[in-house]
Amino acid sequence: MNYDANAGIEVKRWNGSAWQALGTPRGEFVQAGQPSLALAPNGQPALAYIAQTPGGSQVYFELWDGKRWLQLAGSAQGGGVSASVTQPSGYGASRPSLAFDGHGRPVIAWQHAGLEDGVCCDIHVRVRLFDDGRWLDLGRPSSGTGAHTGSAGAPVLVVDGLGAPLVFWNNQRNGGGSAVFGKRWNGSKWSELAGSATRGVPGSSQNGDPSAAVGPDGNPVVVWPLCPGIAVQGARFNDGWEPFGEGKATCGGQSGLAFPVTVDSHNRPVAVFLAGSGPRTLHVQRWEGGRPVELGALDGKADAASIARQGEDLVVAWSDNTRAVYVMRWDGTAWAPLGNPSGPGRFAPPALVAR
Repeated sequence: MNYDANAGIEVKRWNGSAWQALGTPRGEFVQAGQPSLALAPNGQPALAYIAQTPGGSQVYFELWDGKRWLQLAGSAQGGGVSASVTQPSGYGASRPSLAFDGHGRPVIAWQHAGLEDGVCCDIHVRVRLFDDGRWLDLGRPSSGTGAHTGSAGAPVLVVDGLGAPLVFWNNQRNGGGSAVFGKRWNGSKWSELAGSATRGVPGSSQNGDPSAAVGPDGNPVVVWPLCPGIAVQGARFNDGWEPFGEGKATCGGQSGLAFPVTVDSHNRPVAVFLAGSGPRTLHVQRWEGGRPVELGALDGKADAASIARQGEDLVVAWSDNTRAVYVMRWDGTAWAPLGNPSGPGRFAPPALVAR
């Protein structure tokens, strides 16, 4: 688990009875944030985050080896992972999303903003993979972006049951209109899933930012807010898209709000519904037969949260953006606190993974 604290990042691991500090990865520069956390095949945590460097915001990557944080091929110094992508006249990287592919290699997607003919901004998605001692550029899965056309942002990266990376993003058009788009890396190029990069994921108009997860069956699930805080909508891929969700509304495309999702041991999507306007009320909903079932009651308010599956249980984490991080575990019947990882300083929304 990790979270922003005092313009840096702290990482703590639950050892069965308490939260154990794993130090503070900061790379070459102190200012770091927007963390994305994943577990390597050996179970050790790895972290992608944004570092504020003299050359602009860059994607950094560090891996915990059991004693200290390590970088791979200069991934936490200078320009980091995104170095050669960032244009001198651009605005750099944000919103990284980290996963490990079927070969155990780290893959990072991020939102990149640069100038287009001197006009702000060409906002698009970039992806890089670490292999054979270097970071390989997998290009731009998004297309049709530009200062005069539209943007592709807020990417989320997952790996399917065959070990292939999938990336989903919020595709917005200038003048109105949005949809959740997605593509899968087949080893040589990005390919869409049943129209996911031409028509978009079904039902994803008037959407917020996507969240995604992969179930035990190896299939991805994507969810997004209907407008800001109205309802959860989503779709599951199983040789085709199977939409689910509730609510109807009329609004423009939204960004900056996402409903985190995981998939339980029975392949049912479970999402954190952040209802209302900020600070939003937390509800955990499991989708059964296309309808939501609320799992107990969480006494919490936040504008962002994290959720993960741990065996048969679920774990949710959030912060009230003051001096506390809250972690609760669902055992199938009730929510109970899972220790207290809080420390000194103020906390932004935490990221959470489990195995």
